[in-house]
Amino acid sequence: MESTKLLSEENKKKPGITESTLKLIAIVTMAIDHVGAGLLERMIRWYGFYTLETEEQMEKWMAVHGHLYYIDMVLRSIGRVAFPIFCFMIVEGFFHTRNRFKYAARLFMFGIISEIPFDLMLKGRMFDFGYQNVYFTLGLGLLSIWALERITSLEKLKNCHIIVKGIIMVITVAVFGVLAELMMTDYGAFGVLAISVMYVMRSFVKKATNKWIFLSGIFSLMISNPFEGFAALATPFVAKYNGERGLKLKYLFYAFYPVHLFIIYLITRMLGFWT
Repeated sequence: MESTKLLSEENKKKPGITESTLKLIAIVTMAIDHVGAGLLERMIRWYGFYTLETEEQMEKWMAVHGHLYYIDMVLRSIGRVAFPIFCFMIVEGFFHTRNRFKYAARLFMFGIISEIPFDLMLKGRMFDFGYQNVYFTLGLGLLSIWALERITSLEKLKNCHIIVKGIIMVITVAVFGVLAELMMTDYGAFGVLAISVMYVMRSFVKKATNKWIFLSGIFSLMISNPFEGFAALATPFVAKYNGERGLKLKYLFYAFYPVHLFIIYLITRMLGFWT
């Protein structure tokens, strides 16, 4: 009876939100964001928004098509939630994955797979090397925190002054940030910075809760664009993260990205917004 009781206690789920639930929130908000970026903004461009030159032309355009502009702003605001959650999950995955090599390889592999749908949705052509998808940013962010872990664990650095350690860590993150900029990835260096800051908060700030780890990443993104502050809407959900895996939907999360990008592209094509 005692052993059965212990087993039942072990099998009890912790209260809160699991990893899979957080990822579902991220992919739903990401899809909403991409409907704005891939469909609404394509329609706005199609109806000549970017050719307007005078205030009078702008007023006339807004009178007819202004609803598209405002809907897009709402969708893109909601969409700010997605990327910081993925950054948070990258850090969690780094600590919990069984094989970091495979984890990094998966991110870059799906980056390659996703590039054609990504280019089709944004540019209407299969290859455009001026802007790469977010999987490459997440992959570089993972490599950045891996490098930070390796460097800070070196015996030679353990007795170094905290300022020296800090400088070395900043240089390490900067290297991967520069790589992100050179590759012209989505969110670029600030995406790498957000992941790295979350890792530092989780690893070196003893009293850092999930809430503050997440917010630290948002603050990093806001350096480049204050609009990213809308991501704070997800803070209550991340604060309830219980560290459990939840549903086993790993490859669903990976595959959703290229599939939904391609679907949005097909919709814009069928509606006639690509010539």
